[in-house]
Amino acid sequence: PGMVRIQKLTQAEYDALETKDENVLYAITDPDPDPTDTGVYVNPESLSFSVAQNATSPTKTIKVTGVNLTTDISTSSGTRYITVTKGSDWNARTGGTLSVTVDTSRAPGTYEGGAMYIAVQSTTTYRKQIPVTVTITEPTTQG
Repeated sequence: PGMVRIQKLTQAEYDALETKDENVLYAITDPDPDPTDTGVYVNPESLSFSVAQNATSPTKTIKVTGVNLTTDISTSSGTRYITVTKGSDWNARTGGTLSVTVDTSRAPGTYEGGAMYIAVQSTTTYRKQIPVTVTITEPTTQG
């Protein structure tokens, strides 16, 4: 479960609401994109692929943010069917972008759970596991 921030609406934000309700004075928003608590943060927290068998895998990205880390961030996948590549913006202490592709040669079906994950961690305390669901569809035939 992710964190949320609850903050009081400004008068301008309240005035901009399509439906006015004096009971609605707070907004629930995503956490600050630059968290201050030490740790490893990932966005999104799960990935899903749907691709035809043997087609080129789409590339999904994960934004990793490291805060106050004293150990480098490592990345790994639970299976050889998931490939993780660090982007050119990668910094071992502050994170960056990861690109993720999947092996599309597997038999059609949905693969999830078990080893279908990406791990991003600095230490075992600061570890995020991102579940990956891959749906391989029947190959498209030219007719």
